[in-house]
Amino acid sequence: MYSSKEEYIKNIKILLVEDEVNTLQLLQRIVKVHFKNTIIAVDGEDGYNKYKEFSPDIIITDIRMPNLDGLKMSGKIKKDNPNAKIIVMTAHKDLEYIQKALDIGITRYISKPLKSMVLFDYIQTIATNLYNQHILEKKSDELDEVYKELHLLQKENKKLNEILTTSKSSFHIDETLDTQYLTKLFETLARLTQSGLKLQNHKTKEIILSINTKKEQHTIKSIQIDENYTLDILAKEHTEDIEIFFKDIITIIRNKQKLRYVNNLLEDKINQKIEEQHILLSLFEKGESVLFKWNNDEHWSVAYVSSSVKKILGYEAEDFLSGKIQYRDCIHKDDIHRVEREVIEGSSSNKDFFKHKPYRIVTKDNDIKWIVDYTVSIKDDNDKVTYFVGYIHDITEEKLKDKMLTEQLKLASMGEMIGNISHQWRQPLSVISTGATGLLMQKEYGILTDEMLEKTCNAINTNAQYLSKTIDDFRNFIKDDRKKEKFTIKDNIDTFINLIDSSIKSNEINLMVNIKDENLMLDAYPNELIQCYMNLYNNSKDALNELEEPEKLIFIDIYTKGNKVVIEFKDNAGGIPEYILPKIFEPYFTTKHKSQGTGLGLHMTYNLIVNGMRGSLKATNINYQYNKKHYIGALFTITIPIK
Repeated sequence: MYSSKEEYIKNIKILLVEDEVNTLQLLQRIVKVHFKNTIIAVDGEDGYNKYKEFSPDIIITDIRMPNLDGLKMSGKIKKDNPNAKIIVMTAHKDLEYIQKALDIGITRYISKPLKSMVLFDYIQTIATNLYNQHILEKKSDELDEVYKELHLLQKENKKLNEILTTSKSSFHIDETLDTQYLTKLFETLARLTQSGLKLQNHKTKEIILSINTKKEQHTIKSIQIDENYTLDILAKEHTEDIEIFFKDIITIIRNKQKLRYVNNLLEDKINQKIEEQHILLSLFEKGESVLFKWNNDEHWSVAYVSSSVKKILGYEAEDFLSGKIQYRDCIHKDDIHRVEREVIEGSSSNKDFFKHKPYRIVTKDNDIKWIVDYTVSIKDDNDKVTYFVGYIHDITEEKLKDKMLTEQLKLASMGEMIGNISHQWRQPLSVISTGATGLLMQKEYGILTDEMLEKTCNAINTNAQYLSKTIDDFRNFIKDDRKKEKFTIKDNIDTFINLIDSSIKSNEINLMVNIKDENLMLDAYPNELIQCYMNLYNNSKDALNELEEPEKLIFIDIYTKGNKVVIEFKDNAGGIPEYILPKIFEPYFTTKHKSQGTGLGLHMTYNLIVNGMRGSLKATNINYQYNKKHYIGALFTITIPIK
């Protein structure tokens, strides 16, 4: 166990994978200045074997290497451990490499030649995140142990109280023997029975108490209280009544002493556990996470909150405890309904723990932050949730990184579309050029007719308008302003098809669109919706290109269901393996086949639909018939509110 954050970070294990000797030596010099544990590998195959042997915390790798390149090695590692932290370095800035790295789920991407401070900052950031995760997991585990031990102690005490009155086992009471209490009790008993009493330690023969003893009395009975103490009853003559009476009294005394001992022991242990709880809670007080205890009422009133809440929300803990500020009111208005739904679903399930999807909060200074929220439901004897205990953690920085990766993906899409557009323009430019040249030649030879002039000018104008529309569609798509507006679903789909038209033709894909209501108006984000179409289309296109299916089919069906619009994307690429379906929208989840629909593209689509438009996105496999032929494919279903 490391005593400090600095010690933990200094001792993380770093695997360096590089086949070029000079670069590897440079890497070692940079890393060894700040970190103790480095492992060396000379190619991807060696790197993967070293990863399996040493389980490093961070992997730094080149891309182009013999035997197994860095990206393939990273893919194998990510398959074993999706949370592995990998930094890729390369001198190549090709978008293809960036795209592959993003699909695999690479943590960082750094260009050569290496800059030592940039590399150190990357490693330090990842190591700090690992340390924070380690502390949070430790806190959670320790709190669970505290509650378990307290529960066991309470059960043990209850059970002991039930059996004390029938206990006959030997019991040490040296430390709990209350001589003042026994003196008063035995004086009363001696007076009532007109007998003498003598309490002694039969091992040391020390007389502890001597009450009402007289010369004419003799010991009629010795009763052993425990392994050390014996009570002698003295009287002139022996009577059964006195013996029986004292036996009962001693049983009561013995049990009372046992109970007192156990209660004292239990109290000490409870105090010890309470002290341990205070220590654990102090970690939240000083740390970056915030511990909450919410009552299960209308406003989620706060029964406890750590003082670290000021670091995230800007409010004092007392603002929440007094009811001046309600936590529910701090949740962003666009996220509150989803958070409420998750609380209801989490409370009604058989599990007592649930994790919210990341949501936004508004701070005292009106800043917007992203947080992750882990919550435990505490139920009473009637299985009713009485309150929630959980902690929130600021992930705004991680969200910004996701946004940057998303922008990189969009740039990659734009590059592909530019290629498509240049291909689309060839034919209309050829028509315009041929028409203009033909007019000049016909005029020169005196054979130009009015009919031919009008026909050619119309053709030139039609193709010029087509070029202009393509420019407008592309310009609108690359706009970065997130603006909600009203548009028809048909115009939205037509714009998307116009952008991928040459891709459809070059890949020989048969795209079929069926819109039940072409006049249907949506109040949403048209550019983001087109980006979602683009991601789903690319997913199907890549899958279709890996199959030998002679007919490549993509269907888009659009219809309304209540106050929502449903958009279905369906292909005939064989479907998605069942074992990865539940994880298909997770960030950076990947298998070795990109065509199986994993990676940042689908995660981005999920976020745009679910978090950005308050909709839903589901993926399933489907069997269907088309033109009397049976097909299997993937079905992606987008559902979003019309308004």
